[in-house]
Amino acid sequence: MYRAHGHLSSRKHLITDRVCLWILDEGSFRHKRGMLNQRSEQDASASNKDGGIGTQIHLKLTQLAFSQLPGFAVLDMELRREGKSYTVDTIRALKEQYKQSDLYLMMGTDMFLSFQDWYSPQEIARCAQLVCFSRYDADAENRAALQKQADTLEKLYGQRPVLLTNDCFDISSTEARRLLVFGIAEPYLPQAVLRRIEAQRLYGAGRDYRGLPFDELKTVSLSLHKKTRAAHAIGVCETARQMARQFGADEALAARAG
Repeated sequence: MYRAHGHLSSRKHLITDRVCLWILDEGSFRHKRGMLNQRSEQDASASNKDGGIGTQIHLKLTQLAFSQLPGFAVLDMELRREGKSYTVDTIRALKEQYKQSDLYLMMGTDMFLSFQDWYSPQEIARCAQLVCFSRYDADAENRAALQKQADTLEKLYGQRPVLLTNDCFDISSTEARRLLVFGIAEPYLPQAVLRRIEAQRLYGAGRDYRGLPFDELKTVSLSLHKKTRAAHAIGVCETARQMARQFGADEALAARAG
């Protein structure tokens, strides 16, 4: 839902009649050539422990977020499709459904920079105008790479991608989850979505963490850190434990505090 601001801004710039958001099975990557990678059991377990949710709940939350916005449709066709499913399959289905319409495929910078590695990129580019939306500040250092990729894709597929710079709210999924855990997400979410998250205690919202066993608390805590900060957080915890041992304090309490 936080990321939806990019789609809202992109719709304003492209002047489109309708924006279709389709929900993916979050355990799979469905765009790369010849691949349908599943998350490891360890990743799935960690996601469940830190408040991860299933795709059906994800679908319901997204429907809630866009229910009052005209011109948006939330699609579950990839959830209902059996077997392997790729972006090109969805593009084909949308092309059949909206025969008289021009399709735009909007994506973030990471997906855009690897587009030629997708499954059937040439067909996707033939059926839909490629659009990359980037965050003004966060992706500033990628400007040259984005322009170079646009040149490459134009040569490969005969179509110049559209590069949009969004003034969307800049927040990562880790930061969004942290706001929910600490109960300060209200300014950033539609009220209906926030109420549902709180009522069902999704993403760890409303949970009492004080009595958690240390290993479970550690898993939750690390999930709220960026990957680049995880090693630092672990180091602080271990340093606190060592100092407690040195000065005769409770090592377990020190580790929890660290």
